[in-house]
Amino acid sequence: MTTHPDTSARRPHLTRLLAAARLTAAGFDGRVEHVLSPETIDGGGELGYRVR
Repeated sequence: MTTHPDTSARRPHLTRLLAAARLTAAGFDGRVEHVLSPETIDGGGELGYRVR
């Protein structure tokens, strides 16, 4: 179990591109977004990719 609310952003980029292509083929506006966390005292940086 993870405490991060957006675990889908951690999946491989290629998987996200394929999911976006399936959405586009179905008539939706599928897109892949690069997800970054804000820089804080504890760190920050890249979380991964998500499809919308």
